[in-house]
Amino acid sequence: MNDLEDLLQRNSNWAKSRKNEDSEFFAAAAKQQNPEYCWIGCSDSRVSPSQILDLPPGNIFVHRNIANQVNVNDINCLSVLEYAIYFLEVKHIIVCGHTGCGGIESAFNKPSSKFINPWIDNILKIRIDHKSDLDALSCKAERSNRLSELNVVNQIANLGNLSLVKDAWIKKLDLSLHGWIYNLSTGILRDLTGAVSSLSDLIFIRSLCTN
Repeated sequence: MNDLEDLLQRNSNWAKSRKNEDSEFFAAAAKQQNPEYCWIGCSDSRVSPSQILDLPPGNIFVHRNIANQVNVNDINCLSVLEYAIYFLEVKHIIVCGHTGCGGIESAFNKPSSKFINPWIDNILKIRIDHKSDLDALSCKAERSNRLSELNVVNQIANLGNLSLVKDAWIKKLDLSLHGWIYNLSTGILRDLTGAVSSLSDLIFIRSLCTN
């Protein structure tokens, strides 16, 4: 059996197992999704949101990219957010970074790449803005993980600055933003920002981006 055949067999085994546990599982899932959460995470294969949150399918709407960025020019991310906020009516948008992130590490050793270079420009700017904070740390891993945290906070600020989110708050929609970090070594998530639920909350997050 080759690798792809193995994946198909794993899928078949999983489907049978789920149906044995709940005969209506797939019938219910096929009707409608109704998640309360939208997850903007890193593409890293070690950070699977449904698995680390222990949630079954249908509970979290997911967008992933390198280093979990929210970019005003990224129509893919913007369309996901628009659908999540105004069609699915999610209540929480989580931006989750993680330790040992290759995209973050690229900001310390910029690769020669056609597409990755421009993608990490925002992270490079964060690194420059917080140079003294990062340089005070004793090793490369600590600097990289700290930049991962700073990146999450900055992406929450970027998210809050989007007209999609501002309009939702103006319309009094029940919507909160959350910045988390996932530790690969422990499997534990940590809240970095608390709930950001209004334009006034966003002022504090912006201050964190400049300190």
